Amino acid sequence: MHVHGSWTTKFVDAKVWEPVPETVLNEIQIGEWYEGVANAYKRDGKYYGLPYASNTWALYYNRDLFAQAGLDPEAPPVTWVDLITYGKKLTKFDNGKMVQSGFGLKTKGTHSMLDYFAILNQMGGTVLDENGRPALDTPVAKEALSFYVSLVKEHRLNDPDFLPGDEGFAQGKTAMHTAGSWFGDQMDLQYPDLDYGVALMPRVEGGLPLTCDIGSWGWSVSARSKNKDAAMRLFAFLNTRDAHVALFGVEGMPARADVVADPRIQQLVAGKPELDAFMQGAEYSMFIGDTIDWPKFEAAITARLESIFYDNVSVDEAAAGMQKDAEKIIKR
Repeated sequence: MHVHGSWTTKFVDAKVWEPVPETVLNEIQIGEWYEGVANAYKRDGKYYGLPYASNTWALYYNRDLFAQAGLDPEAPPVTWVDLITYGKKLTKFDNGKMVQSGFGLKTKGTHSMLDYFAILNQMGGTVLDENGRPALDTPVAKEALSFYVSLVKEHRLNDPDFLPGDEGFAQGKTAMHTAGSWFGDQMDLQYPDLDYGVALMPRVEGGLPLTCDIGSWGWSVSARSKNKDAAMRLFAFLNTRDAHVALFGVEGMPARADVVADPRIQQLVAGKPELDAFMQGAEYSMFIGDTIDWPKFEAAITARLESIFYDNVSVDEAAAGMQKDAEKIIKR
């Protein structure tokens, strides 16, 4: 079965996915998988599938806008402090109205919380605690949320009424934007003249460029299969190193660490160095945790984030609302 890691709980609870036997895990060298990517398929100590790709977040930046602002296109920001410094030089206003965004922080819509969750991870917090309960109203969660909001409300690197980050970046009106590797494919196809670079996710000073992983595409075996042994053999074959090399680029970057250094992969990416950030980024991927019902969870968190930017709700009130909503969905 071709599946997504964010579906794991629903399908496992419905007894649709077959646990992967230890013999198969040993055969395909489970220790070679990036832990933060593979954990999306793990429940109660068992793997119910495995990803063939990782979809980590990284920073896209417009080289031409960097050059116009007197910034080195070969030296993107490393920390969030750097990003703020760069972003202020890259943001432009006309009579108080934003005409160019320094950093297209997402203030609404799909995946808008991933920058916030990445910052939370980098500050030492987690979306869920060690018992799988929401941890979105803790002091560190509020600190991370305050910093996230400050990028727009204090530093004015973006405006809620400006173009969405992806659209603004495509039009050359947003200088920096975070997204997955799929975004580069989209830019190359639709905007081939756009000169952009990709860097690791900005990090908290002295920390790691951690990102937040909600799960990636992969394979599982149906628990209802009448040919379970044969299906598991196919599953094992599809998760060999050679198979992952063959599937490279189909959806995201490698999920196995040993694929990154494979000469065949290195040859493929030689002409596209911006992929290096995603190849490295999988090492810093942190699985968000079992949110039970990701679509509901995402919608609830997104609504609370939007309330900060569009309804002037305070950080404390939004954090409390996130915690309340998440507890209802996760029920732990």
